[in-house]
Amino acid sequence: MPNFEFEDTMTFLVLSDVKKILEDLEIFTSQEIKRVLDDYCFKGMYALGTRGYVYHPLRVALSGRKSSPSPQDIAEILGKKETLARIDIALDKGNSQETLV
Repeated sequence: MPNFEFEDTMTFLVLSDVKKILEDLEIFTSQEIKRVLDDYCFKGMYALGTRGYVYHPLRVALSGRKSSPSPQDIAEILGKKETLARIDIALDKGNSQETLV
């Protein structure tokens, strides 16, 4: 997996939240993943008002690329276990950056 760098602390926090949301998801399909992530984007604690803050870091964490198929499609194909493992890798790499300390 390529080097993963967080642009800011908010990105790290959002990806941490996404991990928790996906851990609790029982039906791990593209449609369900999109539904819960959209709820988080527009109704969540941060009410981000845009999908970019959520979907872009997730895309990079799952695919290692800035451009790819939708992250919810990638997550469904990878499955829940591998999706969460890749998010963990991204969080571990991001957590070790001095800018987040």
